[in-house]
Amino acid sequence: KAGLRLPPLLFTNEEALALSLGLQALEPLGLTPLSAARDTAQSKLTRVLPTDISQSMQMVKDTVLLEPFPWLVKTNMAILLQLMKAATAFRPIQFAYQSPRGETTVRVVEPLNVLYFNRRWYLVGHCRLRVALRVFRVDRVQDVVLIDGSFIRPINFDALKFLRDSIPFAATPWNIEVMLDLPMAEARWRVMPHQMALEQVEAGTVLRCGSADLEWIAAILLSFKCDFEVIQPPELLAAFDQLATRAISHAKTRVV
Repeated sequence: KAGLRLPPLLFTNEEALALSLGLQALEPLGLTPLSAARDTAQSKLTRVLPTDISQSMQMVKDTVLLEPFPWLVKTNMAILLQLMKAATAFRPIQFAYQSPRGETTVRVVEPLNVLYFNRRWYLVGHCRLRVALRVFRVDRVQDVVLIDGSFIRPINFDALKFLRDSIPFAATPWNIEVMLDLPMAEARWRVMPHQMALEQVEAGTVLRCGSADLEWIAAILLSFKCDFEVIQPPELLAAFDQLATRAISHAKTRVV
C-alpha cells in the first residue's frame, strides 16, 4: 500500500546501474542541494538490495566521477519543485523575475514545462504580463506563489523546440545580424545552435543572435574563416577595430 514500508526491492543489475548513475548525475545537473539526499537514498537502497546488486551500486558510487561544468548554474531546489508542481497541476503562479540587466518585474505565468538545457534550468510558460509564451531562467526566479485558477495546456506544444528557438534571441543589449558567405549546411557546423540562429538566403546565410559582448561575437565571426557582412548593429564594426588593436599589441609583445 502506498505510504507504507517498501517490500523487498528486486532490481536487475542494469536497473541498479541506471539508479546509481541517475543519483551521481545530480551535481552535474546543477542540483547540488540534493547531494545529502542522494547519499542517504543510496545508503538505504544498498541496505535492502541483494548483495550482488548493492555491490554494483556501490561500485558506481566509488568509481564513476561526473565532473560538473565549471560555469554550471546552481539551482534553488525549492523553487524548482514549486514550478514542477504548478506545471503538473495546471496552476498559474506569480513570481519576481530578474532580467539580464538586473531589472525585477512581477510575472503571472501559466507554467508548461521545466527543462534542463545548456547547463541551466528553464521554465517555459505563458506570461500574462507579456501576453505571450516566454522562457525564464529558473536561477532568476524568486518568491514563487500559487494563485487561484487553472489553465489548459496547448495541444502538441513542443517546449524544447520553443526553448531552442528562443535562446539565441534572449533579452540582451545587442541584436546581432550578419550575412555569412557560406552555404547553410557548412554554417551549421561552425555555430553554436543553442546561441545562434541561421537562415538561408540567396546571398548566403544570415546569422542572428543576441549578445552582451560584441568583442566576443567579433572573435567568433573571425574564427569562421569566411567573408561576412555586418548588417547590424554598427557598433559591431567598432568591436572588430578594438579586437584588431589588442591583437596587434599582443603580437608585438616578446615572449620572455
